[in-house]
Amino acid sequence: MEESNIISSHILNRDIIVPPNIINRNIDTSLNNILKKRIEEKCIDVGYVIKGSVKIVNRSHGLYDKYNNDGNFKYNIDYNVLICRPHKEDIISCVVEDTNKAGIIANKLITGKYPINIKVIIPTEYFKVNKVDFSTVNIGDTIYCQVIATRFKYNDNSVLVIARGI
Repeated sequence: MEESNIISSHILNRDIIVPPNIINRNIDTSLNNILKKRIEEKCIDVGYVIKGSVKIVNRSHGLYDKYNNDGNFKYNIDYNVLICRPHKEDIISCVVEDTNKAGIIANKLITGKYPINIKVIIPTEYFKVNKVDFSTVNIGDTIYCQVIATRFKYNDNSVLVIARGI
């Protein structure tokens, strides 16, 4: 069974406020570091941002923030990131962490080039629909499942997936 590709590239836009003590000769590096601290290894509105994938594509000239009298500059940044967001009907493999009457709790931990933590919940009733024997699944087994729904909270460090066993 082949897994779906749950990682995609996106170009996004964001304003960044930079205090004057951070502004130096290499503003691009400073902006990149600020952006990485704010969004890498966290969920944003489009999905989970993969560590090491943030690259600034374009930036505006810094505008002085004259309304707050704090000396900050505002930059408009276009940046490219790799996003992890499993979609409905995607097929993923995961390792069973726990089983109970309610279902299976599993984890899809992608290591290597793109470390991602995906929590997978497979309710018991979805095993009955596909006629998969729930009782034969043990902790540590690798199982395949089909994504039903994906949920992530802003700034959370993992993606939650509701799936059905296949």
